[in-house]
Amino acid sequence: MSAGWTRSVVADKICRMQLEERVEHPTREMDAVRLVRELYGLEAVARPLPGEYDDNFQIKTNDGREFVLKVMHPARERAFVEMQCHALRHLAQRAPQLALPRVVPTGGGELFSEIKTEDGARIVWMLTFVKGIELANVKPHSPELLANLGEFLGEMDAALQSFAHQACERKLKWDSSRASWAREYLHEIADGKQRALVENVLQKHEAEILPVLPKLRRSVIYGDANDYNVLVNEASKWPRKVMSVIDFGDMHSGITVSELAIAVAYAILRKAEPLAAATSIIAGYHEAFPLQELELSVLHTLVATRLVVSVTNSAHRKIVKPDDAYVTVSEAPAWEALVRWMGVHPRFAEYTFRAACGLGVLAHGAAVCEWLQANAGSLASIVGEKDWKAKCLVFDLSVGATFWELIRRRGRQVR
Repeated sequence: MSAGWTRSVVADKICRMQLEERVEHPTREMDAVRLVRELYGLEAVARPLPGEYDDNFQIKTNDGREFVLKVMHPARERAFVEMQCHALRHLAQRAPQLALPRVVPTGGGELFSEIKTEDGARIVWMLTFVKGIELANVKPHSPELLANLGEFLGEMDAALQSFAHQACERKLKWDSSRASWAREYLHEIADGKQRALVENVLQKHEAEILPVLPKLRRSVIYGDANDYNVLVNEASKWPRKVMSVIDFGDMHSGITVSELAIAVAYAILRKAEPLAAATSIIAGYHEAFPLQELELSVLHTLVATRLVVSVTNSAHRKIVKPDDAYVTVSEAPAWEALVRWMGVHPRFAEYTFRAACGLGVLAHGAAVCEWLQANAGSLASIVGEKDWKAKCLVFDLSVGATFWELIRRRGRQVR
């Protein structure tokens, strides 16, 4: 069996894990009202909520309380729902300060129920409804708001360090450590330049991430901090803050720092200055859950990897379901973000992240400074004393020097 054949099989298995079709008989509003009455003993009204495969409803009881009822696709396994229920209960105990959805037990004290439908057995469960505005619909994304997002995720990941569930150990296409599956679908990206960009990122992933996987921290992560899953408080309340995150269906055991990379990948969509946005999130995360130096060094590539997986998935899904706009909603912004992100030099990104986290810009910078101080007495001046006292012109060739801006402007004039 060749390595190439093995990778192809794994890629196919990972991609096919996503459900292909909705049920033939979706749950109606009247069905949701009946289920809430029968399973939870509540009188309420129901309003449909968006969902790719599962049937979701916002429930409002006669006494004004609000919930989310979830009727899962028949193909969803019990362990998948159990994983989410147990994770949310764990977070409620270990991070009560986070306003996450809470699991609502049935009248019989169960976390979820199983019902019989025309499409087969379906699992039903209910959560508290968390009010908020999707980050995608909030303007502007201030540095403070993005830092707050990082802090929220850092606190959540700190609490998840002590959580484990067998269902988290699954092959998921969104798992950053398994991103190489995308290579088998490169031919489905029609544009040659875009295809070459994706291949370049996959090469970096295989050269820079895979060799250090054993050294990177692993834990269960939420894994889906996209701009439609992050809820922010109302504009009338200041400062704007992250209220919660929703949809725990992508939870998995993976690279801990991937949580941050995923959040950054979505936060830089439609951003002219992606590095600034990324740095705000990273600083907030580090404040709540300190990052390791190795994690900071691979973040740039992990963010690019997430964007590559996203655009490759969109290219594949367009072929499988060409009329489904749901799976390609962020495709164009993701391509734009990927181009901009790859325009940021990885080392410059790492140094910026380190500075934002209060670390030395260079990993070994402190050791070099200590050596220089310890050996100052034996070091000779590079230039003579007379040269220092003479009138001289200093060239600032650092990254932030205005000299480069002058060169750039003159270059434009010449063109």
